[in-house]
Amino acid sequence: MPPPLIVRIVILGIVKTILAAVWLFAAAMFVTGAVMWRDWHVLAKQGVDHQAHLTSCVFKNMHTSRKSLTSGSSGYYSCDYQYTLPGSNVSYPGYFQSPRDWKPGEAIAIRYRRDQPSASATLDNLKNPSVTPAALMLLPLLYAGWELRAPLRRALGATFRSGP
Repeated sequence: MPPPLIVRIVILGIVKTILAAVWLFAAAMFVTGAVMWRDWHVLAKQGVDHQAHLTSCVFKNMHTSRKSLTSGSSGYYSCDYQYTLPGSNVSYPGYFQSPRDWKPGEAIAIRYRRDQPSASATLDNLKNPSVTPAALMLLPLLYAGWELRAPLRRALGATFRSGP
């Protein structure tokens, strides 16, 4: 016996909501990648070289649970830095991730935008300014391709099957 109509409607609503949230997340990821692409390329080409000082660096474990089956731990250091522009008392924050344990007060090379000094990135990140943004843009496209493969296959199959 099939479930009552109201149960089927609620289940369908939940499924549609989850799918909409996944597609919204994918779209947001793509837009973030596009904006990051533009910003990092502007920083790489037109940014002003500067030196910042680390304020904190915290190890983030890659495992979601506290207990790990492997000996040793894998993760990264989440680091914050501050920089002050020459001739200014305004201090700007920045953030990066690193496999290395940085100590507070250490200097790090950055670039900031002359027209928007709050936008900055480390020189290590700017060595290949297309890698991270491209990944952020390609992952949603791969997901969309995976999700649309069956309807596309059906549509193309119908087109090729229909004769003159």
